[in-house]
Amino acid sequence: MTKGINNFKRITPILLVIFVILSTDTLITAQNSNFYYLRIAQIITIIIVLYWIIKSDFRRVVISRESILIFITTIMLVLSMIINRDFTGGYFILIINLLFGYFFSKRVSFTEFARRYIKIMLFLSIFSLLCFLLTPFLCNLSILPTITNHNGLEYKNLFFTTIYSSGLMRNMGPFWEPGVYQIYLIVALLFSVYFDEILWHKIVLAMAILTTFSTTGYISLILVFCLYTLKKDISKKKKKKYLLILVGAFAGIIFLLSPIAQRVILEKFQNNSYSMSLDSRTISVFINLMAFKNNLFFGVGPKNIDNFTTLYLDSIDYNGYYGFICNTNTLLLYFAMFGLTVGIFFLYCIWRGIKVMRDNVLSKVILILLIIIETSSEPLTYSLLCSVLFIYGLRAKKVKN
Repeated sequence: MTKGINNFKRITPILLVIFVILSTDTLITAQNSNFYYLRIAQIITIIIVLYWIIKSDFRRVVISRESILIFITTIMLVLSMIINRDFTGGYFILIINLLFGYFFSKRVSFTEFARRYIKIMLFLSIFSLLCFLLTPFLCNLSILPTITNHNGLEYKNLFFTTIYSSGLMRNMGPFWEPGVYQIYLIVALLFSVYFDEILWHKIVLAMAILTTFSTTGYISLILVFCLYTLKKDISKKKKKKYLLILVGAFAGIIFLLSPIAQRVILEKFQNNSYSMSLDSRTISVFINLMAFKNNLFFGVGPKNIDNFTTLYLDSIDYNGYYGFICNTNTLLLYFAMFGLTVGIFFLYCIWRGIKVMRDNVLSKVILILLIIIETSSEPLTYSLLCSVLFIYGLRAKKVKN
């Protein structure tokens, strides 16, 4: 019995990291027309948080800077919910996610989390790359379960990855959109740069990013590579560095020049998805600023934010289809929906987190630019991974690399 308990305790961190990765941003949970799976993920998150609260010994609790800041942020979220009369659940989910991140970061060190995260994302990368190559065959298999998203698009579900039923070759892993997948991959690649010396890990992750055909992913990949070259401890491994440059550049060029890549990129521009994506990211800035200006201290609430999308598009006489515009700017969404205090809290978490990754000024600038680009590309307001990373950033002083 004791041995079984010890084994369970040993695998618990692995299971928790898997849950963080797969709980909120996969196609099954985030964009499935069937909300059943999302509700299950949310209930599991709540149960885990309640378990951790019950198991806490409050007699030995030390009031820390991060606990005070999380408490203040929670109070401001509750006040925003009451003032905006928004009881749709968005506030509650964000509070639960922050509490999950707080307790999780106390049980799993940042270094342990990063290393386990790399391994899990490597598995997803390899699996998704294989399925990506087999897409023309797999998309015609009727035996594979089909998932329909909110917009009526159909996908073949292989659980650890998802492919377009239409046969479109873009690697989205198990996530709801290739752009979301590249965010998770970029995080893994960042961790690999700072916590992992194995070269082929970086190559596999980079290849997975290339197959997403995400413009944001490509830009971020270049920035991560810049960080890699700035690492102080790679002077003795110049051969490996140059090999990575050559292999990565060669693989990228060959892949982008392939007929498959050219067809996908051409389709991306022909169906205006690139234009709509660019419109969304640009317009999101102004939508959120308009909403934030409307209520500086408490925001407008998750329920009302979509109204400002319509208001802004009407004000500029936008001639496109409103339904294609998605508010993608995660950081500005925090300010717009929840107000100044909550927005500053998340910015403070990021600022603290940058210290964990690097000391020199140039690396900090690159990391800030990388974070701005990635958080502007997809709406991850309720992402469990984001909440966990924010809290790790908040507790940066206690993290030892």
